[in-house]
Amino acid sequence: MRIQKPVAILLAVVMALLAILGAFLVKVGVTTPQVFKKICFFICVAMIAVLIALLGYLLFLSRDKEPNYFLYDRNLGKNIPLEELRFQTVNEKMTVYISTNFENAEKLWMSDVWARGARFGANGEYSGLVAYKMLFDLADHDKVDQWDFFAEAPMETIIRLCDALSRCGDRNLAQKLMYIRQNCGVEIAPLRSLLLGNKKYLANKMVNLVRRNIEWFYYT
Repeated sequence: MRIQKPVAILLAVVMALLAILGAFLVKVGVTTPQVFKKICFFICVAMIAVLIALLGYLLFLSRDKEPNYFLYDRNLGKNIPLEELRFQTVNEKMTVYISTNFENAEKLWMSDVWARGARFGANGEYSGLVAYKMLFDLADHDKVDQWDFFAEAPMETIIRLCDALSRCGDRNLAQKLMYIRQNCGVEIAPLRSLLLGNKKYLANKMVNLVRRNIEWFYYT
């Protein structure tokens, strides 16, 4: 859940007031005569109840209202719950992202867009997803001319793709890809075997990467 700044400030104020009232009740319980103690107690309890109700209302207002790239459903006009996010949605969104920012997959493999880096998000938040999407599409399409992208791409592209995978905690896959590139030349069989055998793994990595870092993908 993403809490907007004004609501977050109000939440902090309400919680601070609850803490102050709690401290006040403790002090009243220790230092105040019995009659005034009861009066203060009931007043404080009433105020705490009001503040708790206000806190609940503020939490209600803070529900996801800012569009998220992967969660926003245009038909519903709102974000879907994170637990409802599936690979199909992530894959479709990444297809749109790549076509919007890079025109097509061939440009990703063959041009110097990885070196420029500007289209992977302000802090490179899309780089890992793009890397997994590139590999998943090779396996999903399973076409000879696309398998050749890997062998023919500039080494700088392969290095940066593997670096993106490593930063996602996938150093083992990155090392296997680098080994294939450096030792197998134009032979596509080793790469094809690796990616087809890990197609489901690549899909799961994409979904989990989005779910773990959903805050990265809000529009604002």
